[in-house]
Amino acid sequence: MKLNNKIILLIIFISTCYPVELYVGGSKSIRPIKYENREITGCKYFNSFVLGIEKELYKVTDSYQIFCTLYLVNKGISGERIISDNSGNVVGTFSGENFTTYLSTAIIIKTKIPQLIPDLSFFIGPRFDYALNHVEQKSSVEYNPETGGIMGQNFNNTDIGYDVGIELSKGNLSFKYIYSGNISKSYSTKLIEIRNVTHQFLVGVKLQKNN
Repeated sequence: MKLNNKIILLIIFISTCYPVELYVGGSKSIRPIKYENREITGCKYFNSFVLGIEKELYKVTDSYQIFCTLYLVNKGISGERIISDNSGNVVGTFSGENFTTYLSTAIIIKTKIPQLIPDLSFFIGPRFDYALNHVEQKSSVEYNPETGGIMGQNFNNTDIGYDVGIELSKGNLSFKYIYSGNISKSYSTKLIEIRNVTHQFLVGVKLQKNN
């Protein structure tokens, strides 16, 4: 199924979930690389869009709620990466962008600080990512076989991690920052470990049925 069709299905899902909060915004992601006996420099953030929804599952108190989130988000890396050995000799380089489009869902606990205007909330919770597709937009590649797995198409199709963040809201409008870290490895071999790290900056609006 094409990515556009998946987005349409997500929008259709939104229409069945009132009341629900719809979020749009941008993300900055990077893939820190741990490479045994190697140093990698030149990694830059990959910038992209985010589309998602948030639905309250259970209201514990006025200050504590449990939510389910569902986001469509790209996570990747850009820049010219230079791989050097312990002596500083360059053993491989590759440039361009590689990223993965994920359907990301989380169960978060949100706590609201009372008597503040606008409302200030903090949240945290476990997250599961499922890869929809892997994309490489490389302009040049020069590497030996052991570094070939760093490219996007060899990443795992699932990630387990956590979301933590802060939200400002007033009425039906909200502004949110999310830090998404990984517990599982997005890619690993005997030599290489890579995990996704993403910063999301979102604007949300609460959608409700008219009475």
